[in-house]
Amino acid sequence: MFVPIFDIDGEEVFTYDDYKNARHENNYDAVEPRPIDRTVRQPNSQSGSNEGAVYVFPGGSRNYVKFSNGENDGHLWSEVLADSLYREVQPELVPNTEAVFIEGRMARSSQLVPLDTEALVTDEARNQGFVMDCLLGNWDAVYNPQNLVMSGGRAMRIDTGNTLNFRARGGRKEEGAFGPVVTELNFGTDRQRLGDGMRQMYPGLSDSQIEQQARQIKNRLTDEVIDRLVNSVVLPSEERASLSETLKQRRDYIAGWTSDLAKSA
Repeated sequence: MFVPIFDIDGEEVFTYDDYKNARHENNYDAVEPRPIDRTVRQPNSQSGSNEGAVYVFPGGSRNYVKFSNGENDGHLWSEVLADSLYREVQPELVPNTEAVFIEGRMARSSQLVPLDTEALVTDEARNQGFVMDCLLGNWDAVYNPQNLVMSGGRAMRIDTGNTLNFRARGGRKEEGAFGPVVTELNFGTDRQRLGDGMRQMYPGLSDSQIEQQARQIKNRLTDEVIDRLVNSVVLPSEERASLSETLKQRRDYIAGWTSDLAKSA
């Protein structure tokens, strides 16, 4: 809501026009999390390093809800965006997620998925998402085994907090870690620095699989689709513009990299 601000001399220093401009700048007028009422919270159900819990929504669906602490809204919106990008290209890789308001707080809700009886993630299932993991800089897809679960024969990325510009706990990645060059495509040597290369974490992955995944990305993540998805989250306009440009550059880098890969085969 709008609350005017005055200095000690009674002069208004934050006007209604300032308020409207700020809402427009940060995309609040175009995007609003879905309010969820009458939820049931499961006690002692937090998972991961950020505040959250399992909630039963009206209708009976069970969802893991990760809360914003008021200072990390950008982190949660980045995670919502990463989920949307995965769904646009390979919807089988992520559960149904959305931005919600619960108990007056912004949160990311992720619908719980049924786990396969044999819950160990197979190399074949993990490898299906290699290029998307690289595109989004999702290092935790292979670094943190809790973020990958088997459901319906698919390896699902249930926590995308360590994607795009952010680390899993909400801090920003170092300068240049998420830039136009997708170094994650390379074979790396250090599990603690997967941004330098993460293909070694996908054993059995073939060049032809990489080329197929790269074609999907090129065909489905057009400039228009990237702009639409980036503008569906609440982030400052400058940051949204930068993200759109970086994602297009990374998509194009992957297309060129895989073309060179095919020529060298």
